[in-house]
Amino acid sequence: MLISKPSSEPSFTPPSRWRDATLLIAGHGSSRIPDSGRATLDLAAAIANRRWFRDVRTGFCKGAPALSDALDGVDTENIYVVPNLACRGHIFDAVLSPALGSIGPVTEIFNNGRRRRLFLCEPVGMNPALPGIVAGRIRETLKTSGVRKTDAVVMIVAHGSSRGAESYLQTRTVAEAVSAIAGIRTRAVFLEQTPRLEDWRALARGRFVLILPFMVATGVHGAIDIPRLVGIDLSDAELSAISRQGYAGPFDIGDKSILYCRAVGSEPGLADVIVDQVRQFDRRNLDN
Repeated sequence: MLISKPSSEPSFTPPSRWRDATLLIAGHGSSRIPDSGRATLDLAAAIANRRWFRDVRTGFCKGAPALSDALDGVDTENIYVVPNLACRGHIFDAVLSPALGSIGPVTEIFNNGRRRRLFLCEPVGMNPALPGIVAGRIRETLKTSGVRKTDAVVMIVAHGSSRGAESYLQTRTVAEAVSAIAGIRTRAVFLEQTPRLEDWRALARGRFVLILPFMVATGVHGAIDIPRLVGIDLSDAELSAISRQGYAGPFDIGDKSILYCRAVGSEPGLADVIVDQVRQFDRRNLDN
């Protein structure tokens, strides 16, 4: 896997066509956790401040604003859509694409009585810079907590699905790359596939276990399901600590101590990744 840094650092000059385009960041969202879209909204605000696109918007598969309403009032001919998802999969294929009327990388749609071009980029979780961002979170957590990496194992937790192998394969790829970058034992585990998170005790070698949701928003899984599967019940204060310092804990569960990291989608570097997904789309589809 190519390990690289997004090419949207300050020296990067965006192409002129972006100034007349709309960027839509499409997130999963949640109807049960009202603030689950906060990370996506923060990323959109950070990108809008760069003034590289005429308009920067957000839309969610679940929650408001809905994807089906996100393009209301758009007045640009070209619309870049970056799915703020961990990978291609059921949500990408069966929910996000149909909601936008997308049938491929480039789709002509009618919106507000005019013909538009919809550019569907790859999900952020597939960007080659993701392992470096995850490794950075792990290093910072170890440094702040004082835990030695030789005493720890990292569990990168994804949803997984019986509908396809995309989540499984992408999470395994990221976990292997993170292990190589950070020099720490790393396992990919899942909520709906084996190896399952509920078996974490048997999978964890070492006293300290870092749990890192490979998800772009905390949501129900990150705030409730994953913590409870490993035996912790996060309070509002602990959730706030995760947002502020990047992790909460340690939580002592039997002979193990758990450090619970924030979801990868809350890392500030994701703004550069989103921009880089647009850049990579241009290279593949428009710069020939």
